[in-house]
Order: sequence, then structure tokens, then C-alpha cells
Amino acid sequence: MRRTVLTLALLLAVALAWFGVLDRVASSELDGALKRSFATFAIARSLNGAISLVQDADVSVSPAGVGLTVSPGELLDPLNDLLEQFSTLAFTALTALGIQKFALQLSDSLLLNLTLSLAATLWCTAQFWPRAAAWQALASRALVFALALRFLVPGFALATALVDRTLLTPEFEAAKAQLQLTTEAAKQAAEPTPPPTQPAGIGEQIARWWESAKAEMDVRERVERIKEIVENAAEPLVTLAVVFLLQAIVLPLAFLALGTQLLRVLLAGTLHPRPTA
Repeated sequence: MRRTVLTLALLLAVALAWFGVLDRVASSELDGALKRSFATFAIARSLNGAISLVQDADVSVSPAGVGLTVSPGELLDPLNDLLEQFSTLAFTALTALGIQKFALQLSDSLLLNLTLSLAATLWCTAQFWPRAAAWQALASRALVFALALRFLVPGFALATALVDRTLLTPEFEAAKAQLQLTTEAAKQAAEPTPPPTQPAGIGEQIARWWESAKAEMDVRERVERIKEIVENAAEPLVTLAVVFLLQAIVLPLAFLALGTQLLRVLLAGTLHPRPTA
């Protein structure tokens, strides 16, 4: 009875390997993760560009006819450094996802499907043909190794996708939306301030004073907007960095380590099978 159940499960695994059902699902999940990561990376680079414009745009103020240049964009230096680090991390995560995509394509190759089919045939032969009973240990090891080669990558890709959808996606989307709003605010702050007009005629002194007062108010407003950008961008950047690390690096490596440990246990069991009563 046990051999019959194992044989049916093995036939199902071989059918899944040839039809590629698990691979298509895992590939779709990886494609979705890559698209979300690319979009977030683009938002971060756009925010970095807007911040660079803000930092380069000094504001000239002339209170009481005395020239003064202020640089409120200097407040963005810490955020700019954080964005550079985040961009490096996001690119690393994209590279890791690309490697997983390539490994998934390799696991769905014709060679691995043929290897699994041959290993399954050898195992079934050793189980049901008395003259081939001496091959059972070798056949079991070959089958475990072939199953690992064929299904280990799709397995940890699907496990990562399950954790991602359940725990990480809500946090990711919320942080991404907040970062998008911050990027739009930074682009508005980066818009160049029109130069003060040069008044002529009667009332020139009054007009200059009025322009200076307006410029000072613009600087104050701009500083407040910049402070708001810094406060609103730091938290989603950190959240997205954590999600990138978990999604693209930590979870795949953790599931890969678990799968490798399971493979060692199974291979050890085939090397030292329990004696039958």
C-alpha cells in the first residue's frame, strides 16, 4: 500500500514537472515582484532627482537692499544619502530577483525533466521488479536528488511569494504610495522661483521692500516644505528597504537553506535505510 501511494505521488510529480504548472505560477509571482521593485526603484530615482534640483536651487533674498543667498536644500543632505543607499539596495534586490528568475527557467529545462523521469523509472523498477531490488538504495538517492533539482527553486519561490502576499505586500504598497506622494511634493518644491522684478518709476523703494518681504516668506515656506519632505520620506524608505531585503534576499536564502537541509536528511535516510521487520 505504501509503495502504491508513493508511486502515485511520484507520477503526479513527474506530470507536474512536464506540464510546468508550479513553474508558471512561480514565474508569475517573480514577474510581479520584479515589476513592483522596478516601479519603486524608479520612484526613488525620481525623488533623488527632484531633491538634487532642490539642493542646487539657492534662493536669493535682498532684505533692505542687502543681498543674501540661502540654501534651504542643505536640509535634504541626510535624505539624499539615504536615497543613495536605498537605490543600491533596490538594485541589489532586483539583481537577486533576476537570478531567481534565471534559476527558475533552468529548473524547467528539458534536461531536468528527463533526469526526473529516468530517476522515477529507475525507482519504480527497483520497487516492483524483484531482480532489481539491489538497486533500491541507489534509485532512491537518484530520485531524491532529481526531485530537488527540479522542484527546489519553484518551491522556495512559491514559499517566498506566499509570505510576501500575506505579510509584506500591504506594508510595501503603503510605503510605496507614501513615497510617491513625497516625490510629487519634492518636484513641486524643486520648481524654480521666478526672479524678482525690477521696479521702475515712482515707488521704487517700496516695491523693492515688498519684493524682499515676499522672498523671505517664500524661503520660510520652502524650508517648511523641505522639512516635511524629509520627515515623510525617511519612514517609507526604511520600510521598503526592509521589504526588499526580506523578499529578494533573506527569505529565498532561508527557504533554500531549509530545502538543502531537508535534502541532506532525505539523502541520509536513503544511505542508511531503516531495517524492515
